[in-house]
Parts: sequence; C-alpha cells; structure tokens
Amino acid sequence: MPFVYNFAARAGRKLERVARRVVSLAVKKSALSEDDFDSLIATDSDFKSTDAYIAALLRDRTTITVRDHDRIHRLARNCYRDVIDRIITRADDALSNKFRVLGFDPVSFGDRIKWGTDFVVDVSWANDYYLSAPIVIWNNESDVKLPWELSRGHYLVWLAQAWQHTQESKYAEKTIALIDDWIESNPYPYGINWTCPMEAAIRMINWITSIEILNHTGRVDIDFAKRFYRNVYQHAVYIEENIEVIGDGMNSNHYLANLLGLLLAGHLFADLPRGRFWKRFAVDELEKELFAQTLPDGFCYESSLNYQILTSEIYLIAYLVESRHGGFSESFRKRLRDMFRLTSALIKPDGCLPNFGDGDSGRTLVFDAVDRQNPITMLDFGALALDLPELRSSAKRPPYDSLWLCGPEVQETLKSVEDCPRKVRSSALFRSSGLATLRKDDLYLFFGANPIGSGGSGGHKHNDMLTVDISCGLTNFVIDSGTYRYTSNQSVRNRFRSTEYHSVPSVKGIEQNRFIPRILFAIRPDAKVSVRRWESNDSYDFIEAEHTAYTRLSNPLLISRSIYFDKNERLWIFRDRFDGRGQYDLVSSLILGDVIPQIHDSKRVSLNSKVDDSTLDIITFSDGWLPEVVAHEVSPEYGARREAEKLVFSYSGSGPVEMLWAAMPHRGEQEDVLTHRARAVLRVLSELELNRVGKTGATRSLTLRRRSDKD
Repeated sequence: MPFVYNFAARAGRKLERVARRVVSLAVKKSALSEDDFDSLIATDSDFKSTDAYIAALLRDRTTITVRDHDRIHRLARNCYRDVIDRIITRADDALSNKFRVLGFDPVSFGDRIKWGTDFVVDVSWANDYYLSAPIVIWNNESDVKLPWELSRGHYLVWLAQAWQHTQESKYAEKTIALIDDWIESNPYPYGINWTCPMEAAIRMINWITSIEILNHTGRVDIDFAKRFYRNVYQHAVYIEENIEVIGDGMNSNHYLANLLGLLLAGHLFADLPRGRFWKRFAVDELEKELFAQTLPDGFCYESSLNYQILTSEIYLIAYLVESRHGGFSESFRKRLRDMFRLTSALIKPDGCLPNFGDGDSGRTLVFDAVDRQNPITMLDFGALALDLPELRSSAKRPPYDSLWLCGPEVQETLKSVEDCPRKVRSSALFRSSGLATLRKDDLYLFFGANPIGSGGSGGHKHNDMLTVDISCGLTNFVIDSGTYRYTSNQSVRNRFRSTEYHSVPSVKGIEQNRFIPRILFAIRPDAKVSVRRWESNDSYDFIEAEHTAYTRLSNPLLISRSIYFDKNERLWIFRDRFDGRGQYDLVSSLILGDVIPQIHDSKRVSLNSKVDDSTLDIITFSDGWLPEVVAHEVSPEYGARREAEKLVFSYSGSGPVEMLWAAMPHRGEQEDVLTHRARAVLRVLSELELNRVGKTGATRSLTLRRRSDKD
C-alpha cells in the first residue's frame, strides 16, 4: 500500500504540475527587465531610485559571510597559507576557463565556456523554454549534472578570495566577467540551466558570496551591481514559482536547497515585501523539513551518507545565517546536533565515510577549494558552531570555511575547548536508520540495515540491505561500489545501485528491490528490513538483522545476517542465513578495496593490503560455498570509475542453508601468527551455542549466542 499510495500521490501532484506547465507554455514567462526592476523598487521600497537602492545594498547588506573580512584575511595569511595556495591554484585555473567538475578530469574550454554542454560526450542542450527542455536525453550518454555543476559557480568564491589575498585585479575582473557571461549565455527562462530550482539556488548562493567578498574591497561598480542584483532577484522569483515541493513526507534535498536560496534572498531583499515573504517562508519550512527529512536518530531519510553531508551543510548554513537575525528553535538545533553525532559515529579510521547510498559529490558553498566532501572538516565546523567539542578532530585550527560563516572568533572558540575530551568512537546502533558500527581501536565494521527512505519511494536508496564495510587502520578492505552516474545511462545507473554491486548475501541475479524502467530515482519497496537484536559491551558486539526481499519468490526465502565482534580477539564472525524450502543459487559477496586477494582453498581467502602489511583473512566454516574473485568496478566519487575486484562465495542447492564465516585481521604472514589467529577463531566458536535445525547437517542453520546469555 505505501508504494501504491506514494506513487498515486506523486501522480496527482504531477498532474498539477502538468496543468501549470500547460498554462506556462501558453503564457510564457519573460525575464525581469531593467524597467521592471526599476518599477519594482519604486513601487515596493522606500528608495527614490534603483541606484540608491543598489548603493544601499552594496554599503549595508552582508547576507552570507560575516562582516569582518579584514580580520579573516589576516588570520588566513598567518594560519592558512596552504589553503590560500590551493585557492589561488584553483582561481588560476578559472582564469583560463579550466574547471574540475565533480570526479571528472579537468576540462579547458578555451575562449568560450559551453554552459549548456556535457563536455565529456560533447552533447549540448538547446536553448528551449525551460518547461520544454528535456533534462534526460535517452541513449546518447549525456549527463545533465555536468552543465548544472559547472553553473553552480563554486570557482567564483575562489576567484573573489584570490583577489582579496593577492589584490591582483585579474581575479576580481574574472569573477565579474564569468557572471556576466553566464547571464548572457543563459537568458531567463531558456536552456538547461533553468530547469532545476536547486541548481538556481546553489548558483545564487555562490554568486552572492563572491560579490560580498569583492564588494568589501570596493571592486563592484554600480552598473554591474544593478545587473547582478536584478538577476539574483530573478533567480529567487524562479525558485519560488517552481519550488521543488512534493509533500506528504516525500520532499528531498532539492527542496532544502530551494529554501536556503530563498532564505538568503529574503535577507538580501529584506526591504521588499517579496523578500520578507521569502525569509518567513524559508524559516518556517526549514523548521518543518528538518524533522520530516531526518529520522529520529539524525540520519537523512534519503538513505545516503553523501546526502547526509549535503543536507547537514544546508541546515548548518541556514542555522548560522539565521542566528544573526533571531535564529531557529532549540528543537531545530537539537536535531541538527543529532545529525552531526550520527555522522561522527560512522567515520572510518581514515577519516572518510562509507560510500553508502547514492552519492553525487555535491556541495553547496565551498570556501576552501576542496570540492570533494570532507566529513572531518564538516564535523569540526559543526563541533564549533553547535557546541559539540567532543566531536572535533585533533586539528589545531578551525575549518577555513568557519571563518567566513562564524567569524574569526572561532579561533578563540577552539582554544576554549582544547581541554575538553574528544569522544572516542565506539560501537553504536542507530535504530531508526538501521545503521551500526562494530568497532574498537583501528578495527571498523559498518553495517547497513537501512529501510527504503524518501517516503517509501527510495529515491537515493541502493539495494544494500545487510551490507558491510570493513577497515583496519588506513586500509579499506571491504567497501561500497559507489554511484558513478545518474542520468547518462540507465543500465549503468541501475548497475551501481544493484544488489550484486554491494557486499550482501542474496539470491543470484535477483534484486532485493526491483527497479522501474526509466525511473532512475525510485525502486519498488519489495523488502522490509529490521534489526532483530543488538548487544554491545566492553567484550563484544552482536547484531542480527533480516529482510523480506525474497519472500516474493515462488519458493519464499528469508535472509538474515548476524555479526559477532569479539573485541579481545579482534575478529568478526558472520552468519548469513537463508531460510527457505527449495532449490536456490545463492551468493554472498564482498566488494574489495585497496587489497590483493589470494584464494588459498575453499575455506580461506587472504585480502592483503596495498597500503601496509595488514591482511584480512576470510575463513569459512560451512560446506558447499565456493570462493571466486571476479572483475568489478567502483566509483569513489561522482563521474569517476576505476577497476576493482569482488570476492563472491557461491552456493547451489536446497535450503535452508547458511554461510558461517569469519573476518580475521592480522599483520605479517608468519605461519605462527596465522595459527594463533585460527585458534582464536576456534576459541570464540567454542564459546558459542550452536543450535542445529533442518533436515540434515548440510542444511542446518546456526543461532549464535554466548552461553552467558542463556535464560
């Protein structure tokens, strides 16, 4: 029923949008002209002329950044020389129209930037009216995210900062020239860059930020400022009139970006009635959406850690901007703190997050010229802004971005909490989201039993129920395959979110949740997943979860995964259980990271680190499971893809059946070490009660419980 209801609700809203589109096509919108803007100022403000209004904006209005740019500049030159060098390097690239977009190789456009082009396959979108422009062009490999991401304009903020740090006019001139070129090449409301309000919002945010930095040093003249603010106002009107609201608990990060854009436009145009409406509307809706789009434990309901970072960034920027004008509620602050606590708990030993769910590498506002998501920097920022000193890293300086959004005072804030103890990351279960870590010291295992999010539509959900990531120190032994691309190729999109691209037990060739043809951001909610048991203490962790994906088969099958982590012996024991009566082709897969796999025999596979001398031995204790290493591919960030390998254990036969196996980390290859670790596994197994059920010993299932847990 949820599936039927959600798609019926979406269908109803789509009909409403179609109706509005028909009206809009009949009466096409036109750009806000100079005369229109002059009339607006004369009618809706107390200013006598547009020039007077624009001069007041330049003189008095700082929307995003704090006002004390001079102190930021001095502090940056003293403490952030490496960041300044990186900013200037990226700004120099932008001077020659060279840009790095997402995970793709840098592209040089020469004299003329192709704003509406997928530069990888050289496919351009026509300058169609925005409601008629196709976002997805099937069967030509084009990806709309390339022109969209290029048009977000992160490099404008770097150019403006390069001007501030060097006082070389070429950086300021290029900032203004790029904005002017974009406006001329993308006349409202035509072309692919006017088809997505989220993109307009992020573009507007970067425009405003870059001009605030330039204006502080008097590099913005009145003629450009009039063009600029008229186009910013046009962006905000476009967002309001095309806002990406779905409702019924199914909104997404797109709506959040819309609201952040309207919030900032509202503060910028606070002298105008429409601006004041934008501000009130954005604050009210952001309050609601934080609770609608996050689960009670603080996880983004879109089933993605990438979008956990993006939405946390959006909420945090909104929180900091609005805190200068009254602020959000205490409950808003509390839930936002929960988001940061969850993110912190899932951080791997190398400082990264598992590549769980969809990931488009998206950012909103990037001051430090690191356009990849950096969860440690984000956590340090949140720790200072939200008074969570226990989450901060060992960094001796605040994140560079925090200087611009919080002010140079964050340096003193950091000093005041230096003696506060940092929280040691330990095992945790976030029950609402079904995410858990079983960890101690340098050993880390991430477990995902995450339900289908986004109101049951699964927009950014992968078929990753019961997946694991395993790391030992800086080596990521078992990883997630990532996302790679969205709209350029339907088969590639579905391949990277498929069951076989995740480290899960499954029925060979059958998806946990079926895909819908040509629907790239939804899945059928075939599976329900639940955590059945969780225990954690100083000696061990134990988690058990199951999903119902394959109960739809003619021979229904229930799959569960149990993981026991012995913290003293430093090993994990798994039981993948397949409860069904029939003949099945079953697999249990592990996506391999920075390792060289070595199959010794059917019972032991060594994963040898490429990073150091560590090894993760995979030892199986169940008969009938045959290991094989097969070619695979992974995507560390959007648009990047590299060759990899996958370890697959296969079983063909009748059920019920299980695969009992251990993941045993160690260093070195001495035979005595391996013998010792093998004996450790046997000792742990001897402490576990093995309840045998089924027709024969070959078709048994095992329930793992410590004897001390007996009733």
